[in-house]
Amino acid sequence: MSTIKQLLRLHESGVSNRQIAKDLSLNRGTVNDYVRKFTTGKMETEELLSLEDPVLEGKFIAGTAAYTDKRFEDFKELLPYFEKELVRKHVTRYLPDFDTLEKLNL
Repeated sequence: MSTIKQLLRLHESGVSNRQIAKDLSLNRGTVNDYVRKFTTGKMETEELLSLEDPVLEGKFIAGTAAYTDKRFEDFKELLPYFEKELVRKHVTRYLPDFDTLEKLNL
């Protein structure tokens, strides 16, 4: 059973957030955040508990924002170049700075 499902069951049975954090070895702030999301959400406890673990975790755990950053898009465009260069002998594995890439017209 996932930690979130355990947290939901404990909260529904009346256990305090501090005790839930202690029982599940979570930070108290994390438990408070999950309980807040749970209580302000539109779904009932039974609906949440019936969800598959990955779906349930997706509702409570926010995805990384790195994929929405423009720098990630710029980096993704350069990956084919890096793959090609790393096959060559004596090529450093350190990423060049963007000024160097601009000089190379990449």
